[in-house]
Amino acid sequence: MRKMVAFALSIVLVISSISLVIAKPRENNRKTTRSVKVVSQRNENGQIESDDRVTEVKYTKFAGKMKANGREIKFDIPPVVKSGTTLIPVRAVVESLGANVNWDAASNTVTITKGDKTIVFDLNNSKVYVNGTEVTISMPAMEISNRTFVPLRFIAESLGVKINYDDNTGNIDIEDDNTQNSTVSQDVYGQTDETVSQEVYGSNDTDNTDNTVVNSVYDEQD
Repeated sequence: MRKMVAFALSIVLVISSISLVIAKPRENNRKTTRSVKVVSQRNENGQIESDDRVTEVKYTKFAGKMKANGREIKFDIPPVVKSGTTLIPVRAVVESLGANVNWDAASNTVTITKGDKTIVFDLNNSKVYVNGTEVTISMPAMEISNRTFVPLRFIAESLGVKINYDDNTGNIDIEDDNTQNSTVSQDVYGQTDETVSQEVYGSNDTDNTDNTVVNSVYDEQD
């Protein structure tokens, strides 16, 4: 009787081992999560309240290359794709198109100006204004590693530039026939990995009490 029980247990262990081996490859699916910790937020009276909630937003890294008028843009923090929407670090792309970007720490806003267009992202209220008029976009701006990410298509349509997607390579070409000479503080093209100036987002020494601060990680398994 004992031999039969031992034999049955050994069969169960073997089957369990096989099941684990079969299930293991699922862990190799390439997934990226963003761990977001809200350090502070404003109440309805505009006062700062602390909040220790932690949430996760799933997205994938943009795997292709991105060019502006034929020149490849280098990113220290790469674009991401969330729910089918490509989100770009605003300064690196926008300045490569000859636009100016300004970060106002007091109001927690990002302002993009090019020609007669002015786009303002109000990060406190997740609102966007184009030439003073509030508009609705498919996805609000988000912060990843102290970078402001915005929907590429919205920026392109607002600034009047064209986007060409290559379905075979995943690359994106941005074309602007009216690009002016930009005043990029650091080369955003292929000469350096230090492509995004911290100045537009606020330095690391800036007090972030009034901002929604996020800690972002790329949990990607190879």
